[in-house]
Amino acid sequence: MKKGYDFSKGVREKFFRPDAKMNLPVYLDSDVLSFVEKIASSRRSDISAVVNRLLKSDMQLIEAAKYSTNHLFDRDGSHARRGSRVAFCI
Repeated sequence: MKKGYDFSKGVREKFFRPDAKMNLPVYLDSDVLSFVEKIASSRRSDISAVVNRLLKSDMQLIEAAKYSTNHLFDRDGSHARRGSRVAFCI
């Protein structure tokens, strides 16, 4: 490596593309990977498609939980409906 570099003729943002899409690597634990591989194999699908389906399903569950919990309480924090229960917490 040189001690100094000449950037006087450099062009700023020459390779920048605002619409570029980056695919970031996701590292799964071995037990999770094994689980996903089994599902992918049985469905004749790739691992990425299975992981996306699982995550989208989780996203829907979280949104449903937000909606149901938001409607269980009034703005002051008191119970809007007595006896209502939330099946799971986030």
